[in-house]
Amino acid sequence: MDNNPNQSQTQMNTAAPQQNIPQPQPTPAPNPILSNAPGGDKKMILWLIIGIVVIILVVGGIYFYMSSQQKPVTQAPAPTPQAETVTSLESEVNALEVDDIDKEFETVDKDLQSL
Repeated sequence: MDNNPNQSQTQMNTAAPQQNIPQPQPTPAPNPILSNAPGGDKKMILWLIIGIVVIILVVGGIYFYMSSQQKPVTQAPAPTPQAETVTSLESEVNALEVDDIDKEFETVDKDLQSL
């Protein structure tokens, strides 16, 4: 019946009782989402809040800068008539009493010559 000796050895190897060898259980690969979850969510929220605060500060700074650059519209002073200004200045000049200027400088000239 068994013409092929190789075939009978194969049947014997498969028929032999197997020993109970404990095989190591594969360790599950760490899930990167779950490993970062406890601190990762807090960090993301913190960065989000910091980003929002920075954006608010930038927008507020731009608003403040733009509002300080706009000059309020003020009414121009009413132009004074030229004739009144000239006459008032002439009357002030005529009211000045100018004494002999040479007498006032005599003391200064004496002091200069004594040097």
